[in-house]
Amino acid sequence: MSFKINANGTKGFHYARAENPDENLFIAADIISAMGSVSGPNLKGLGGGGADYVLPSIDGTTRDAISSYAKLGFTYALTTAVNRLAAFRSAAQGSIAVSATQSKLLGDKMGFARYMFSPGIQPGLEFVQAIAPTLETTALNHYGSLRALTHILNKYYDYLDDEKDRPVILIEIFN
Repeated sequence: MSFKINANGTKGFHYARAENPDENLFIAADIISAMGSVSGPNLKGLGGGGADYVLPSIDGTTRDAISSYAKLGFTYALTTAVNRLAAFRSAAQGSIAVSATQSKLLGDKMGFARYMFSPGIQPGLEFVQAIAPTLETTALNHYGSLRALTHILNKYYDYLDDEKDRPVILIEIFN
């Protein structure tokens, strides 16, 4: 699966991207890898690949560990990106808002969180704590969305001028 992300910020900043990979990317890669063999895909490889995906195995444990490690790494990168924005001179009046939507057949789940930089003792950590319930509610609390948020905030940091710009950005995530 994948998700869409859109961001708009002060000074005309805009970013949009569809087809952002979520954590199912590793699962798909594992299946494709398991289905192949030295001589190419075959019936035995297909059966083994399906079994590796469905049945618990060491590979499943490894996949979970890799996923957890990736989530931890992108959470750290996200806190760093927020801390960089918080260092702007006019950041005290700035904010980061995240709107998340999960579309389902029987209705949408939506969440919204807004982080104000002031007082901001630990801005990165406070931001992650502020958006976590929104991402959980919409099933977007995975390393794919953390990676995309980090990417956007780093691009936004590069876009702004520390001398005169106030960081105010709205990020929308659609699953």
